[in-house]
Amino acid sequence: MLLLRPLPEVRVPAVPEVSPPPAEVPPLADMPSLAASAARPLFQSAAAGASAPGVSPTAGAGPSDVAKALASRLTLMGIVSGEPPQVVIEDAETKKTYFVTIGQAVVEGAVVEQVLENRVILDLGGEKIDLSL
Repeated sequence: MLLLRPLPEVRVPAVPEVSPPPAEVPPLADMPSLAASAARPLFQSAAAGASAPGVSPTAGAGPSDVAKALASRLTLMGIVSGEPPQVVIEDAETKKTYFVTIGQAVVEGAVVEQVLENRVILDLGGEKIDLSL
């Protein structure tokens, strides 16, 4: 014999009222332009390029302290040939190893610019960092 019971009563909670949107919409002047967004490197934050102290794109002044410090802590561990070539870079400070290709950021906004036979050139805000095997 099969007994059927009535379904339990389900109570739906009351939905709170949504406040109307503000009368004025803030101006869009504080937002960066699309052209400014397109001009910056893809894998670098907007603040990283502007706030990196000591990074100077001037070619004749020599490497900045930031570039020197970064070059001293990065070691090129290997180059894997192929299309695209891949480089293995170790960061002595963080003890991390990075496997990157041309156009990808390694550390602190340094981007792999060129992969050669036995060395790699990184671009750090216009400054070049050369890592050799």
